[in-house]
Amino acid sequence: MAKGKRSRTLSETENSAIKRKRPSGDNHIVDHQGEGETSTSALEVLKQAGLHLDVNNQPNELDVDPVIFQKTLSDNLRRHISYPDVVDEVISALSNHIEDPKRFCWSLMPTVELSDSELVSKKESHDSAVRLLLGVECLQAKLINLLLEKLPEISTQDDEYSVVEGQTINMARLIISQMRWLDRLVDSKQLIGKLDEILSVTPLEVQREIITCVPEILEDQDHPEIAKLLSELLNQSGELTVPILDSLTNLNIPPDLLSDIRQSVTNTLDSVELDDLPVIVKFLLQSVSKEDAPDVVQDLRMKLEFDPNFQDFSSQRSRRLSQTSRVDHSVKSRDSITLTLDTIKSTSRFQKIVADAWIKAIENANNRDNQKALDIVVMFILHGLPSKKKPVESLLRNKIRAGLFTGDLLMSTFSHHSQVLQEYFPSILALSEVLLRSAEMTISCFASAIYQQAFKAFDSYCQQEIIGSLVTHIGSGSDLEIDSSLDILSSLIHTNVDKMTTYAVFIKGVLDYLDNLSFGQIRKLYTMLSILAFASNQEGGLLQDDMHIIIRKQLSNNATKYKQMGIIGTIAIVKALNYGKESSDEPLNSDVYKQVINLLQLAQQCCSKMPEATALFMDETADVIKTSSIHPQVENWINENVTADFQDKFVIDVDAQPLPKDSPISLSLQYALDVDNEGAIGISILPLLLEHQQNATKTDSKSCSLMSLASHFRLLRTCELKQNNGRLEGIDALLGCSLIFCHDDVYSKLSSFSLSEKETVLNSLFIAINWFRELVSGFASQSDAEMKAKVIKRLQNIIDIQDILKSTLSCVPNYVPPVSTFDSVDSTLKVLAATVQPKGKGGKHKKKGESSKAVAADHACANDDTCIITQQCNNETIDKTQDLKKTQSKEEQQSVDLSTYQPYFRELDLDVFTILDTSSIIETSHDTEENTIGKETIKIEPPQLKFLLDDLSRKLDHCLVPSISKKRSFLKVSLCCSTVQFDCLKIACFAIDTDRFITFYIPYLQIGKSTKNAGFSQIDQLSSKTVAGRILQFLPSLCQHLDEVTSFFQVGH
Repeated sequence: MAKGKRSRTLSETENSAIKRKRPSGDNHIVDHQGEGETSTSALEVLKQAGLHLDVNNQPNELDVDPVIFQKTLSDNLRRHISYPDVVDEVISALSNHIEDPKRFCWSLMPTVELSDSELVSKKESHDSAVRLLLGVECLQAKLINLLLEKLPEISTQDDEYSVVEGQTINMARLIISQMRWLDRLVDSKQLIGKLDEILSVTPLEVQREIITCVPEILEDQDHPEIAKLLSELLNQSGELTVPILDSLTNLNIPPDLLSDIRQSVTNTLDSVELDDLPVIVKFLLQSVSKEDAPDVVQDLRMKLEFDPNFQDFSSQRSRRLSQTSRVDHSVKSRDSITLTLDTIKSTSRFQKIVADAWIKAIENANNRDNQKALDIVVMFILHGLPSKKKPVESLLRNKIRAGLFTGDLLMSTFSHHSQVLQEYFPSILALSEVLLRSAEMTISCFASAIYQQAFKAFDSYCQQEIIGSLVTHIGSGSDLEIDSSLDILSSLIHTNVDKMTTYAVFIKGVLDYLDNLSFGQIRKLYTMLSILAFASNQEGGLLQDDMHIIIRKQLSNNATKYKQMGIIGTIAIVKALNYGKESSDEPLNSDVYKQVINLLQLAQQCCSKMPEATALFMDETADVIKTSSIHPQVENWINENVTADFQDKFVIDVDAQPLPKDSPISLSLQYALDVDNEGAIGISILPLLLEHQQNATKTDSKSCSLMSLASHFRLLRTCELKQNNGRLEGIDALLGCSLIFCHDDVYSKLSSFSLSEKETVLNSLFIAINWFRELVSGFASQSDAEMKAKVIKRLQNIIDIQDILKSTLSCVPNYVPPVSTFDSVDSTLKVLAATVQPKGKGGKHKKKGESSKAVAADHACANDDTCIITQQCNNETIDKTQDLKKTQSKEEQQSVDLSTYQPYFRELDLDVFTILDTSSIIETSHDTEENTIGKETIKIEPPQLKFLLDDLSRKLDHCLVPSISKKRSFLKVSLCCSTVQFDCLKIACFAIDTDRFITFYIPYLQIGKSTKNAGFSQIDQLSSKTVAGRILQFLPSLCQHLDEVTSFFQVGH
């Protein structure tokens, strides 16, 4: 409508209102009563039809049925002698009657039946007098005009009038309600025009009342015209957005007009008031069709910034608010967000096209910078719809695989909208349970993040449900679920130990599933329970008692499996005593110290006759001393009572104890590095094994203690490192001491030995390798050049003995080596059938055979976490191996793939790779008069480098697994004799910028969850970020060595 027309209408309406004003009170009544016969006759027509308009501040009365009244009045008016003028007279009389505010109010309120009516025995209420008259067609149009013209008039006064004491009436709302749901509109065009006029002259509140009731006033055929009017008004006034959209939602609008309105509304989303947002979203989503739903949802997703700034669109106004007002504003913001999300939920539930459009819009957002917190929230909402569970789960997995949904985005979503998200907790929990069952590391990791963020953000009821869900996963029997659930619980305990103490009873219930857990999982469980029992600020006495009872029962059990469980529990308690304490100077409570020492003594006593349990006890103790700060009192007790007997068990004085000459297997001192030192010592390996062979039927065999040789040394050197600030000078003689071993010529005669003697020789080789591996792990990190040189020599010793094993293992079919890793439920690991590979007979055929074996080994490495590259670089060979090969005919030479025996070798520490930093070391030899007789340059050669790369490759294959599938890790390289494929520059760049590497690569990696964990127990206790960070420290040195190798081949050697 033109602006000039609106102004003229306003003027005319105001003038008519002024003319109609009458003074109130009794004088007005007198004037009304003296107006003449016209008004009296007009009101008499109403009275004759059955309506009595009261003038004494009482309800109007009706003495007939409403339908009869309307029909009678209509007939009387049409048969009246002055029809149609009588209609104007009735309207004029009504206008005079309602000039009084109280009479006007009663005219809008329900009428009552006369008390002496013959129709009923008591008074009943009916429609108001005005609404009854609106049902008369000849009066309707003019009466509507009269009512609407009263709206500007009452807006200049108070719109609430006291009718009955204590009751107030909103007159504008009451007037408009008279026109709702009429049986028939006589002139809807005129009504629309009149509404347009009135909307321009009434206050904002009255306009809202009118607009809200429009769908209930007009008929369906009039909806397009009123929709155009409302859309024009929407562009003119943002304050009327909510009522206009609310009305438009309930109107039948043509698609083209509806599309224009939607676009106009979408453009206002950036500046809309937060309180108006739910209504806007409701209109946009409820009015879409199948064709335009994707575009509407996409626009809504882009405009609706559901991030921390979303809580305050009016930032300038917010800065002017007081502290109290800001709190109120925050509450209102949260309520608005909740209503907005409820709108999305309801529209998605009842309109399939809306839910599909949301999924499509989120799926099409392929840019990492274009991911929104709204996406995650909407997916939580949609997962609550039965028909959308599978599509949402599939979409979420794809987003996680692509690295689009990150932990930071999830953390931001929960931290800023925790109270809103709690409304959808059932859906969040159900989705987390599904994702946690995934075999893909990144997906289960994302589920773990959801669990942790939900526990942190939600209330105690939700926290209890989260703990219950995780415990259920542990009882599922799936290793993937068990590991993930235990990791989540462990993380929650480390970050919220006091809160988690409340739910300790639920976690304690996992003890019922111990028989279904691996030792690594049992270790995590006991660690958690020990922290809750001994390290929490809250009272954990009951849990302490329960743990002591359970662990003592396990230690006293005759079954090895349960003894090992008890050992793990004992060490977990020792570790928890100093958990979370910044200083260890404070002495332990005497009762607690006594209980712990008694427990350690019991563990030591119960394991004394069981070598496997003894070795596990020492390995677990060494790990806890190395990786955590245990209390000094407990550490001193361990050092004095557990490690002190190492020398008595395994070390002999070579000069004082000559080798026995009557041994069935000839003995000699082998692999000595300190040959010129007085008081040389040696490790008695073969004599103890032979003694065990001779006393195999006896229960107490001293040779059984060799099973714990490596574990005992590991504990010894760990305590030495701890007490001497990382230095091992006190036990450095062990690094260069000799082994009491079999003579060199034994290997050539091995086929003539008895089966037990063959097994004894093979056992000695495995024990020697594991002894050297522990020496290398212990001394590689030492800074002394002489020690580093010896470590490099020990690496070569390991390679030499492995070469001997390859040629001798075939002599004993189905041979099972001695156990070296003890954190397995079944100590006797199964060895795959050894692959016996005949060697070529020389010339080109031999080279072809070597090439085929290299390809086979490379293929095996791509499918087995525990395999190693079997083809060794033979740049250097020892004289003993050459002599052995010469004595054998070429037809009899056989080689066994040692990759199948990898679980029987001790795990190398990550500290071993610090030896890569070692440059060339000049070692000088002297005669008896201290004169220099020769110099030797010692450095890492290709065989030692390949040995280290093989071990590093196995570690990375096990613990750093790509997100999509288990592929070769980024450092998996093939070092064949002629080619080396390695991007040294790229890895070196990552090595220089550690933070960049961790940020870029770690989100796609996670600790491996393979069941093939034998030989990886230590690295499994580290996080993927820790492992990657440690490896990055070695990359510069590794790249330097690889550059030297590539240079060697490039120059044409």
